[in-house]
Amino acid sequence: MVQKLSITHRTPKSRAGGIDTPGLQLFGYGDLGWLPLPADAVRVGASVRAQDSGDAAFLETLYASVRWEELAPTGWTDSQKRLFLRQQFELQTRQYAAGYPRGCFAVIECNGEPAGRICLNATTGDIRIIDISLSPAHRGVGIGSVVLGAILAAAGALGKTASLSVVLENPARRLYQRLGFRDDGPPNGPYQPMRWRPESAPAGPGARSNC
Repeated sequence: MVQKLSITHRTPKSRAGGIDTPGLQLFGYGDLGWLPLPADAVRVGASVRAQDSGDAAFLETLYASVRWEELAPTGWTDSQKRLFLRQQFELQTRQYAAGYPRGCFAVIECNGEPAGRICLNATTGDIRIIDISLSPAHRGVGIGSVVLGAILAAAGALGKTASLSVVLENPARRLYQRLGFRDDGPPNGPYQPMRWRPESAPAGPGARSNC
């Protein structure tokens, strides 16, 4: 069963002491409690809400947009590509549900419109970033950095690492490196495991990115 998020779109009070935190969208899940999106979330119009059954069409389109270019060498027609990607999306959905029964599956929004997704799984010592992706129109404006920054801030506060796997040629790998992720062992096929540790977090404006 997918664990639902607890969402507020009003100015909330911090759970630790009842202090007002204006302008922040909060989302909570699993063992991590509440994660404040930083002030930059207001600048880029970012918020996060629970994924539900009404998001299926958007998520399928998002998945196709992420993988469309890699199918160019196949010579397939667009119809064949769409059919293949639909099947792959359905397989991924089943794998995520089976592999991460306590995972967090959420939709990233920009100014109230679906813009991407974030999938997480928290364990005793690590936050696994299963998937983070944005639609083409919402890439390169800082939304990914804002959401990842909130996750890493929570991981650091709890003394947890954060981990993910990225395709070796994916430009997002540079963003992860700027945020403090480092290669975690050799590549696993086309994927490079990466891990963030609290002590490796970059300080100051150098940690920012437009990705």
